[in-house]
Amino acid sequence: MYKRVDGSRVLVAMDPQPKEVIELHQLRNRLKCDQNYQCRITYSNVSPCYIAEYIGNFPETVEAHSNSVHTTSEYVRIRPEVLVKLKQACTDSAAIPGKVYQHMKKHAATDQECPRISIIYNI
Repeated sequence: MYKRVDGSRVLVAMDPQPKEVIELHQLRNRLKCDQNYQCRITYSNVSPCYIAEYIGNFPETVEAHSNSVHTTSEYVRIRPEVLVKLKQACTDSAAIPGKVYQHMKKHAATDQECPRISIIYNI
């Protein structure tokens, strides 16, 4: 524990000593297009839980992905489960990956199961 002694911070042993010390960690991410909007994650090593805080206002307009040429909609990442299914389907079948992609895109039950989502989601 730190205490102020003669105008400076000094490390002083606690009395009585705590039986268990819990370390808290924080991760911060700022949005590239708006530095005022950030996500702060607070977690500890002893607990599987965490606290996610979103600070600021999400920007009203979001630009297209920097590599996009033919679309003006915002970039939405493919869900990890869909990537796993796509990889498994490519290894299991003898079809070329383009055919597997077209088949999964055509037969997806929802937009979340589609290999590429082309609609805009509001966060």
